[in-house]
Amino acid sequence: MSKSSGLVAAILLAVALAGCGRGLTVSGVVEYSGKRVEKGYVQFQPREGSAVAVELNNGEYTVSETKDLLPGEYTVRIFGEKETGRFVKSPDTQGPGNDRQVKEIVEYLPPKYNYETKLTVALVEGENKHDFLLEK
Repeated sequence: MSKSSGLVAAILLAVALAGCGRGLTVSGVVEYSGKRVEKGYVQFQPREGSAVAVELNNGEYTVSETKDLLPGEYTVRIFGEKETGRFVKSPDTQGPGNDRQVKEIVEYLPPKYNYETKLTVALVEGENKHDFLLEK
């Protein structure tokens, strides 16, 4: 490798590394009236751009660096799902003879935590921890 091609490679590497931040992650716990929201999802909506949503697993969530979150302010929507114990016709079956039954799942958190949310967080580069302790 010549000196000039080595210099070009070093410059390209420096430029690439300068554009790579540490990224950010966010994790936490979601509770409603003192109990963990076992199933559902947490959605982070930036002021501009697409939302990122992750599943709740036993009341915990983690957004990895692989998601497209950047530092800034986000509106947070939290959806809690639970089974009713009933079975309903699957919404993805159509036509006569297609009456596959599935467990009914309903949203149980009030709209003030999802569709009418006022929850916000400020995310910074690196690790972020945000627990959401929701009240009735």
